[in-house]
Amino acid sequence: MRNDIAMPDIQPRGTVEENGDVYLYGEIGEGGWAVDANDMVPKLRTLSETDLTVYINSPGGDIDHGLSIYTALAEHQGKDNHHKD
Repeated sequence: MRNDIAMPDIQPRGTVEENGDVYLYGEIGEGGWAVDANDMVPKLRTLSETDLTVYINSPGGDIDHGLSIYTALAEHQGKDNHHKD
């Protein structure tokens, strides 16, 4: 096994990093390991002028949470790049 390869520290849920990296990994919704819009949307709004890189690997989930996250991304003022992982 190689030990010289650095693996990114990615949480298995939604994360918004200060550098503009946004991870939507896992089911969208509330509780457990779900990506919760109540956590994500306020963090996205604090980065209103920052360019975002959004990484997505999700099977879907709660429509209300999904639409809230989508709206926050659509209203974002900076540049958005999206990657489907």
